[in-house]
Amino acid sequence: LKWSLLYMSVASLIELLNPYLIKNMIEWISKDDYDWQEGFGYAAGLGVVTGLKIYLFRRGGFLIGQNQVNSQAIVNHVVMNKVIKMSSSALGIVELGSITSLLSGDGMQLLVFNFYINTLIMVPFLVVCITAILVYEFGFICLVTPFVFMILIFVQYKGSQWCMKYVFG
Repeated sequence: LKWSLLYMSVASLIELLNPYLIKNMIEWISKDDYDWQEGFGYAAGLGVVTGLKIYLFRRGGFLIGQNQVNSQAIVNHVVMNKVIKMSSSALGIVELGSITSLLSGDGMQLLVFNFYINTLIMVPFLVVCITAILVYEFGFICLVTPFVFMILIFVQYKGSQWCMKYVFG
């Protein structure tokens, strides 16, 4: 799990270099005197950044998938061991299929958590990085958008609570 987080985080950080390189390339094109080595450097930088980003995203996705498969095998093993170790009196009350179904439902929740934990950890990190880049490029006026977004999220949360209270009693 830690390696997939590392790969995805580094890929996301590398992706943040693209706007900077594109901005510098546009500035280079708008110059009157061309220095071909500088332009070649920006173009090569864009290619390297894109290649690294693709590799790291694919590698991180592969590790997430591999972690899912390993977790599923572990969950299946635990479910079958629990079902096999049940006493005969418990097996007389509850059927074997319903026990397996209940335990596999819990196992699926674990697998879904395993997949989404990467996103839950990476998104705040990316929001901070993107906000820092925007403040660096455009100034502190960019901090208005996150504050408005937080206020709207709070209003949406309170509105949904109000609706749930009055709709479902």
